[in-house]
Amino acid sequence: MRPEKYDRRDGDADGWSRAVALLLGAVGVSQLIAWANRWYVVDQFARMTGTDEVVPRDVYERMATVHTTLLAAVVLLLLAFVVARAGARRAHRSSTPQTPGSDAGGR
Repeated sequence: MRPEKYDRRDGDADGWSRAVALLLGAVGVSQLIAWANRWYVVDQFARMTGTDEVVPRDVYERMATVHTTLLAAVVLLLLAFVVARAGARRAHRSSTPQTPGSDAGGR
């Protein structure tokens, strides 16, 4: 049963926001996997090339790339959550029947 003020664009926006959220989430998870891989490789490289007191400069440069990947993953996953939440709120608003005076903002 459709509400009185049903707008097809709201349903489309909900579908698009879900698709975008899933895409962002998938890319974010792939970045987390890449981060774990890179961190492991850099850690193993550091153990092979240096001692506890001396770690080559190259290890620090590679670790900066590892942390950049982690930051990208976190940002993508947060963005996916925000897009999914915004789409769900918009879908909820469009499916809720409008009653007279309901948009008065609680006044």
